[in-house]
Amino acid sequence: MLDRIRIKIENTWQWFQDHPKKTFQYMLIILIASLCFFIFEIFFLDTNRKPMQTSIPVMFDTSDKYIKNKLNNINLRNAKIEKIGNELEFFKNKKVLVKSDSVRIEYLLNQYSKLKNEK
Repeated sequence: MLDRIRIKIENTWQWFQDHPKKTFQYMLIILIASLCFFIFEIFFLDTNRKPMQTSIPVMFDTSDKYIKNKLNNINLRNAKIEKIGNELEFFKNKKVLVKSDSVRIEYLLNQYSKLKNEK
């Protein structure tokens, strides 16, 4: 059985080598048929995709939004830093500090360092 299959493959291979023009024609027909089937599959069988409805991304609009968002984040961070600085200044000017004040100062300093180190 396997011997017959091997002989058949060898004969087919020999025919391909003996008739290069016919081999080229058959391979080209197979290639074109597979391409046609692929195109048919894309347009008629694939229900998940909607062909020909691609949109070009708007680069400048996106970059402007990104820049505005980044500037807003920076402005918010600067406002928080200024608020913490004002509160620390208040504690600096205060004459007598209690235990809760020292805990609050430590918390504010940690927040200040986090905001300063943030990029």
